[in-house]
Amino acid sequence: MTVFPAIVLEAFRAKHEVEVETTSVAGEVHRVIIWIVVTGDVPYVRSVRGAKGRWFRELMRRGDGAIHIGPRRIPMRAKRVTDPAENARVSEAIEQKYVQPVESVRAMVRDEVLATTARLEPA
Repeated sequence: MTVFPAIVLEAFRAKHEVEVETTSVAGEVHRVIIWIVVTGDVPYVRSVRGAKGRWFRELMRRGDGAIHIGPRRIPMRAKRVTDPAENARVSEAIEQKYVQPVESVRAMVRDEVLATTARLEPA
């Protein structure tokens, strides 16, 4: 697996909110604010809306998109996480990084949304 440069991983670790860019079947580009965590040297995202989240559906359908941090656009590919241990590590990272608001943190670690965890790799 290819890893992001250290400076990008540090930005992912530091930022509490990033924008994810996805593209619809019709070719429309969408951007929405999401949370991001890094475990080891691997960044992860998860849809708080579960499979209902448009960005997640578009990202999984195409397999690629971008993360925006300020003016920087970082192309990426996404792979769905199916390993329960890996998913548990992501949940733990979410709980450590995002302490408040408590309700939002709880929403991100619910069993119903675990299937929408994606591992990001550079594109």
